[in-house]
Amino acid sequence: DKFVEWCEDNARDLQHELSNSASEKEQLEATIERASSDIEGAETEIGELSSSIAEAEADLEKATQVRNAQHQDWIERNQELSETLDTLARALSTVKQALGSNLVQLNSAAISKVSGAMTALLTASSVATADKAKLEALLQATNGEEGDNYEAHDGTKAIVEILSDMYDKAEQQRADAEKAETESKYNFEMVKQSLKDKIKHDNK
Repeated sequence: DKFVEWCEDNARDLQHELSNSASEKEQLEATIERASSDIEGAETEIGELSSSIAEAEADLEKATQVRNAQHQDWIERNQELSETLDTLARALSTVKQALGSNLVQLNSAAISKVSGAMTALLTASSVATADKAKLEALLQATNGEEGDNYEAHDGTKAIVEILSDMYDKAEQQRADAEKAETESKYNFEMVKQSLKDKIKHDNK
């Protein structure tokens, strides 16, 4: 009887252990399944972050290229406007000196200097087409049939007015170009910082 009782007890213990083992197996399988799901989720998130980082880096590179092109355009534009202003200043100085000396007529030397300056301005892309037309008309007048008899206090004053107006316009163009350059640089820095922050955040 004791042996039978012992066998029954062992059988119950074994059944209990088997039941516990089955439960533990189910728990482990559930844990493995959750871990697999987490891994898949992490891999998806990593893929999305990698794509986001690559996109941000590409946007940053493109923005940098655009900014470099804008800056180069400004350098060229600023140089051209500076040269135009310098030419205008020399032409104005020449004409004002002639007027200041109370000359009744522009002599050949003065006409040559003014004509040379105006001819140079005709090739400047920063000078408006309408202003170029006025310059051409004045250039023809100063080099026309009157020659040394070109009246200073008629044509010369007109030259001063036109050149002064052109000088003011060129100065305003340069100021506008500098303002646009400053704004473009600021906007680029904002975009650059935003993209760098995004790349830094996604890399965490």
